Amino acid sequence: MHSILPRLVEWLGWLLLFGLLLLGVPPFLHMPIWVDATLYDTAAWNMWLGGVHYRDVFDTNLPGMPWAHLAVRVVLGWSSMSLRAVDLAVFAGSTLVMVDLLRRCQISRSGQVWAAVGWIGFYVYLSEFCQTQRDTWMILPALLAVRRRFDRLVSASDDPPRDWIFRLTVLEGAIWAVAFWVKPHIAFPVIGVWLASIPQIRQFGSGAIIRDFLGLILGGLCMGILGMIWIVMTGTLEPMREVFLEWNPGYLEWTWLEMLHRYCSFWMNFPVWSLVHGLAIPVAVISLAARRTTPEMLAVRMLAGLYLGWLFQSLIFQRSLQYVHVPGVLLGIAVLASRAIPAGGILLGWCGLTAGLCLIRPHYSCVQSAMEAYSHHFPRTYEATIAEPGYSVRNRIRFWPECWTFETDPYRKIQLSHLYGIYPSSEPFLLERVANYLEKQSLQPGDLLCWNEGTHPLYLRLQHVPTFRFMHVGTALGFKHKRAQIHQELLRIRPKFVVTDWYAYPDVDVEALPNGEVGGSLPKSFPKPACDQFPWNQPIRYRSGRYVVHEIQYPLGDVDLKSPMSD
Repeated sequence: MHSILPRLVEWLGWLLLFGLLLLGVPPFLHMPIWVDATLYDTAAWNMWLGGVHYRDVFDTNLPGMPWAHLAVRVVLGWSSMSLRAVDLAVFAGSTLVMVDLLRRCQISRSGQVWAAVGWIGFYVYLSEFCQTQRDTWMILPALLAVRRRFDRLVSASDDPPRDWIFRLTVLEGAIWAVAFWVKPHIAFPVIGVWLASIPQIRQFGSGAIIRDFLGLILGGLCMGILGMIWIVMTGTLEPMREVFLEWNPGYLEWTWLEMLHRYCSFWMNFPVWSLVHGLAIPVAVISLAARRTTPEMLAVRMLAGLYLGWLFQSLIFQRSLQYVHVPGVLLGIAVLASRAIPAGGILLGWCGLTAGLCLIRPHYSCVQSAMEAYSHHFPRTYEATIAEPGYSVRNRIRFWPECWTFETDPYRKIQLSHLYGIYPSSEPFLLERVANYLEKQSLQPGDLLCWNEGTHPLYLRLQHVPTFRFMHVGTALGFKHKRAQIHQELLRIRPKFVVTDWYAYPDVDVEALPNGEVGGSLPKSFPKPACDQFPWNQPIRYRSGRYVVHEIQYPLGDVDLKSPMSD
C-alpha cells in the first residue's frame, strides 16, 4: 500500500497536468494580446522599416523586447496567435528548466509533476494583461543561467585549473545579459544567485570568488557591446540617451510614490496564488542560511537567491502592475517544491474549492450567508483567499471546441478576453470596421494618429508607423515635468484623422451616436473640460462602438493633458 500511494499521487498529477493543458492551451492561443504587446509589435514594425527606436516610438525600457518581437514577427508573421505561441513556448521552456532544477534538488518525480501542475494552472489561466510580457520572458534566460552555474560548480574537479571559474563564468554572464537587455532589474536576481553560490565557490580558494564575479561582468559586457553596436549603427544612441537621462529619473520617482500601494496589493495581485509568498519567503531565507555544500543544497540555495532577488526588484524598483509579479509566484512555487512542499497542487486545489463555492453560492443560502459575512468582515482577506471564476473562464469551456483552428476570429478573441470592455483593452472586430473606413480615405504616411492605447492595432492593420511617438500617451503624460514637451511634439505633426477610445471616460454614453459615418457633437455625458480639448473637440466622422474617428481641424486648440495614470 505504501508503495502504491506515491505512484497514485504521481499519476493523479500527470492526469491533472494533461487536463489543464488540454483545456487551457487552445483558448490561450486564441486570446487577444494586451496593449503592451501591441506597443512592442509596433516598435518592431518601425525597426523593420528602418525607423529609430525611442525617436519614433517612445519607450522607457531597454530595446530587448522590441528585438524579441522583431525576431518573432520576421519568422512567424504578425498574427496574435504566433506571438502567443511563442509566449507559451517561453513559459514551457521556463517550466522545463525549473523541473530540471527540482530534479537536481533531489525532489521526487511526483513533486516535480505537482510543481508543474501549479505553474500551468497559474500562468495559462491568467488574463491577457499578464501574458506576453517582458517579466515572464526574461525569466527563461535567468533560469538557464542558474542551470549553467549549477552544472559548472558541480562538475568542477577538486583541484581545478586556476582560471577555470573566470573562463567558464563568461558564458553565464552573457546569458544573464540577454535578460538584462529586456529589463535591467534582473541585476538583483543575479546578485541573489551569486551570493547563494558563494559557499560552493569558496571551496576553490578565496580568489575564486573574485574571478567568478569578474567573469559574470565580462560576459555581460560582451553582450552589452553587441547591443550597443546595433544602437550606434541605427542612430538610436541619442534618443535613447534622452529617455534614460531626462525621462527615466521621473519614472523612478513614480515607482517610489507607488511603493505603499505596491506593498498593500502584493498579497492580492493573484487571489490565492499570491499567498505562496507567505511561506516561500521564510523558506527561501532558511535555505540561504544553510551552509551544506552538497549539489542538491546548491540548487536549493540558488533557487532561493533567484526568488528573493526577484521579489526585491519587483517590490522596490518596478511599477504597481500585476504582470510584474507573475515570475515571483512561479519562483515561489519552485522554492517550496525544492523543499518538498507541494504548494502548486495545494494552491490549485484551493482555487478549485473556492471557485466551486462561488458557483454554488446562489443555490445554497448557508453558503451565501457564510461568504457574504466573510467578505463583509474581512474584505481584504476575502480578496486574497477566494478565487472567483470569471465570465472569461466559463467562456474558455464554451468556446473550447472552436479553438482547435489556426484561424483567429475577432469575436472569439473578445469572448475569451478576461478584460473585455475594460479600458484600455482592444476590441478587434470594432477596430476592423474603423480600419475599413480609414482605408477608403486614401491615407498617406503621417495622416493617422491613434490617441488611446486600445486603438494602436490600427497602425499594424493599416501598415502605418506611429505619427506621434508617445503611443501610450497616458503613461507619457504621467511625467508631469515633460508635459510641455509632449504638447510641443504634438503641435509639430499634421495628421488628418485621430482615432479615440471613448472608454477612456467610463461615464460616457457611447451609444449616444449611431454607428457608421456620422456627424454631430459629443454626447452630453462627456466630461465638460474635455469637450473643448484635443482630440475630443475634433469633428466626428465615423463611430464603431467605443472607437470614434475624428477629422482634424487646425489649430488644435487646447490639448487634453490629463493622465489617467497619475491625475
